Amino acid sequence: MIVTKLGAIDIGSNSVRCLVVNVVFKDGYTYYRKAGMIRLPIRLGQDVFEHGKIKDKTKKRFIEGMKAYAHYLKVHDVVDFRAVATSAMREATNGEKIVTQVAKETGIAIEIIGGKEEARLVFNSKIYDIIKAPQKNFIYIDVGGGSTELSVIKNKLVEASMSFKIGGVRLMNDLVEKDEWTLIKCNPAIKRASDRSAVRQAVADGRISVLATDHAPHTWEEKQGTYFNAPSGLPLVQHTLLLMLEMVNENCFPLETLVERACHAPARIFDVLDRGHLREGYWADLVIVDPHSQTVVDESKLFSKCEWSPFAGERFSHRIEQTIVSGKIAYEKGKIIESCRGEAVTFASVRR
Repeated sequence: MIVTKLGAIDIGSNSVRCLVVNVVFKDGYTYYRKAGMIRLPIRLGQDVFEHGKIKDKTKKRFIEGMKAYAHYLKVHDVVDFRAVATSAMREATNGEKIVTQVAKETGIAIEIIGGKEEARLVFNSKIYDIIKAPQKNFIYIDVGGGSTELSVIKNKLVEASMSFKIGGVRLMNDLVEKDEWTLIKCNPAIKRASDRSAVRQAVADGRISVLATDHAPHTWEEKQGTYFNAPSGLPLVQHTLLLMLEMVNENCFPLETLVERACHAPARIFDVLDRGHLREGYWADLVIVDPHSQTVVDESKLFSKCEWSPFAGERFSHRIEQTIVSGKIAYEKGKIIESCRGEAVTFASVRR
């Protein structure tokens, strides 16, 4: 029998909790035995969902709470711990600064996670063993203070998950936007997990030969109203590559396939001259990506004039450092270089 003591800090929208468990590995199975838990009624969501940031008074209480948790984990002599923050910290305009301050004053490194990772952690916490579901396939819904995570379970594994900005704190304060449903409307709608898996497989095996986005920047006002009246489409161009790289990380298809479908194939199919490949004499159209830095989608830093994104608050595992168009730097360090202008695309004289 092997016993290890671990800790976890859950920074939610309605409370901040610290759990310490004894992890027991015995006879091929891992058991979790609670050694202690503290819950602090620090409602970050109360500030963020109404005012967009964590107020100074709440911030001070939160930091004091994290100092207490640092001592608590030390007294329990935990081997390791993980601290994660969800919906409220994701959406707070001062969230990153607070995370930095907590790390400096307490040594606790807080991870701000997206809805997908939140759903994965919830289900991976032995929840299947706890609920003892006789079915292998079902839908699991986790309702939090600021968001609701819906996961499709197939053969006891998470096949797909989605996060919605609907939670207890938002509902009690009438802060759920009615357009939460209309914003994600697309045509055609890919509703089932099996449909999404089929599309990804088609990209991988070549039945879908090009990856692109039509970028439908409908305004926030246009997306209001009922589901049937709202226009279809999403503003995607700024984060398309980051989204595709997430699929590479998830082994939906290899990086080489992404480059082929997004760069080589369009140039080949449309007979575009001197573009689409890294070759001597070709135009330099490049994107420089840092695979070791993350990107948090901040709606105040969007380039689309519609000023909203379906990925607001999401955390991607890569960061775009620089974009080069026709040999000139068009984007660098979060800013568009206004002086850079594109060149007219030329095509082969004999089109196939």
